[in-house]
Amino acid sequence: MTLPTVSVVVVGQGRPAALARCLAGLARLRYPDFEIVVVADAPGLQAVEAHPDLFGQVKTRSIDGANAQAARNAGIAAAAGEVVAFIAEDAVPEPLWLQHLAAPFRDPRASAAGGYVIGDDGIGPRWTGQSITAANETAPLAMEDDTPALFTAEPGLGIGTSGTNMAARREVLTRLGGFDPAFRSSFAEADLNLRLSAERGSTALVPLAQVHCGTAARAPDTLSEAGADLMIFLRKHAPPDRHDRATTEERARHRRRLERHLVAGRIEPRDISRRMARFETGLAEGRQHPLDPPPPLSDATPDFLPYRPVQTRTDHRVFGGGLWRAARLREAARQAARTGATVTLILTDLSARPHRVRFDPAGYWEQTGGLFGPSARPGPRVRLWRRADRIAAECRRVTPLRGESDFAVSRGN
Repeated sequence: MTLPTVSVVVVGQGRPAALARCLAGLARLRYPDFEIVVVADAPGLQAVEAHPDLFGQVKTRSIDGANAQAARNAGIAAAAGEVVAFIAEDAVPEPLWLQHLAAPFRDPRASAAGGYVIGDDGIGPRWTGQSITAANETAPLAMEDDTPALFTAEPGLGIGTSGTNMAARREVLTRLGGFDPAFRSSFAEADLNLRLSAERGSTALVPLAQVHCGTAARAPDTLSEAGADLMIFLRKHAPPDRHDRATTEERARHRRRLERHLVAGRIEPRDISRRMARFETGLAEGRQHPLDPPPPLSDATPDFLPYRPVQTRTDHRVFGGGLWRAARLREAARQAARTGATVTLILTDLSARPHRVRFDPAGYWEQTGGLFGPSARPGPRVRLWRRADRIAAECRRVTPLRGESDFAVSRGN
């Protein structure tokens, strides 16, 4: 069975630079038939217009004043793919992201899919998939290796997916009403997961469908939305006798997070009590919020707008060498990226520093670290390498994410 057509929806609100970086990654996806739908505020739409490779090839919708869930529903309405994939505006997909994320939909039992979210070091996972109950109790999903696994939900026990990296059949989303706009900042995906579980829908967890979300940790300005969203979620899904325990556990989690921000010097001691008071205010608001069902979504399918890259090369070029040659190798990486190739640049120094990965908006992936330092997490802290052998090992590590490469042809010394 062939891969399904996919609509990639990204919502842009208040972070045009992050959205531009996300779009640079989307423009380099290697997938046979997909479209890009951007639902954004005015600065975000300007970022789309300014991208040289996307002009005339992206569906756009304006969302000034709309919350994130209403914006994603607008993206679903504009989507024409059999599958709708969602990525956060501050995330960047690996080139083979869609190939991995869409593959489970060849199985007619799959209603949804979720991939892994990679953290700010560009290597270790931040999100790996979990189950979630009606009372907001979560547990990791056991995975033997990187092979996708299909989990069938049960009423009251959903298969959790992250809005940063997830997909669902369009007909499932329209039937369920998409995302509930009652949720302002959190629990919208969990709510959708549990509504899907009510009809025993199956969700695939896909470890190699990876996106990078390197947003720096910061303390929340307010917890009122978190409190309101939690209470709305509990009222929709959990019996009243489970509310107190769930709110107590979530209250403790938020306090622990704030204490970590305090230790890191991001907030003052008095900020903890102030923000926890806002959480209580949010809980009270959530108890009064009407529990209206999500507005219905139209099942009318618009025209599909396939994205076609300006450059059609599909090879993966890897450049590697010492960090002292960074300027020359970065220019070589930029030149190769301009031709449309997938490009990885590996820069090492003579140390055991852990490796980090970032996507450069010029269109290439840059990995830096010590020649003897770890890249896989977990892994040995120190290992002796020859540089050529280390680069070859890193090529093998990223091959499932970016494709086969021949580093010997393009390697720097």
